[in-house]
Amino acid sequence: MREVLIGEMCPAAVDKRAAVLPLLARRVSWMADPDDASWAIERGAARLFSVFAWDGRRAGSFQVAGATDAGLDAMVGIGSYVGASPCDQPSRGTGATKEYDDCVAAQQRCGLALAVLEPAGGFAARPYEEAPDPVDYATGGGCVDGGVLHVDIDGDGEVETFEAARFVEALRGPAEEVTAVDAKEATCEPAFAVRGIVPAGDPRDWRGLDLLGVVDVDGDGRFELVLVYHYEDRRTIAVYSAVSSPVRLELVGEAIPWQR
Repeated sequence: MREVLIGEMCPAAVDKRAAVLPLLARRVSWMADPDDASWAIERGAARLFSVFAWDGRRAGSFQVAGATDAGLDAMVGIGSYVGASPCDQPSRGTGATKEYDDCVAAQQRCGLALAVLEPAGGFAARPYEEAPDPVDYATGGGCVDGGVLHVDIDGDGEVETFEAARFVEALRGPAEEVTAVDAKEATCEPAFAVRGIVPAGDPRDWRGLDLLGVVDVDGDGRFELVLVYHYEDRRTIAVYSAVSSPVRLELVGEAIPWQR
């Protein structure tokens, strides 16, 4: 399996310039400590991020030039971004750019970003202009029908179904694991990202749960789910993986993304 760093790229994050905030690392195992995420940026193990659009396309690529302290738990990757806004819809040749409203509401034009890792000094030992080639990540989709999330976790054509509310534990944080349930066939169309799979409501500061992406992060043939939990004054990103079975999703890490 490949080793990967999950981050969030914002086009105007640091001094109105693009930057990547590292969130979670997948090496021999999943690592959610901010120091582990920072390591990949500081040591040059992550050089090129693929940035996903709201619909699962590659919106662009972010090339890391170095690291900086932005006052967050993890060091931030600074560099150059080439591509469109993650919230832009595909161009139709009209010259006018339209945005996905759900993306703007959920991400404020930031996007999910993935970078393949090399050992310490791997990319750092190369000249900056010798960036690695972009990696193609397999993507999938999910949708919610009657409060049930439908997603084909292992790509075998059989859709797994999970109660969306089960991803939120009693105190509104990410649940440790979610097991599939029996449900009728969905009438909704699957999408890479879905706004409001769990709606806002009580307690007072709860602002809802979004599916941010369905992507095979580590290349093991099973899709991970990237979720973003919204609260009145903060957000949390959580990653779920089918570690042992496609009908059992385990929380493999959570992290604090860019705050609004």
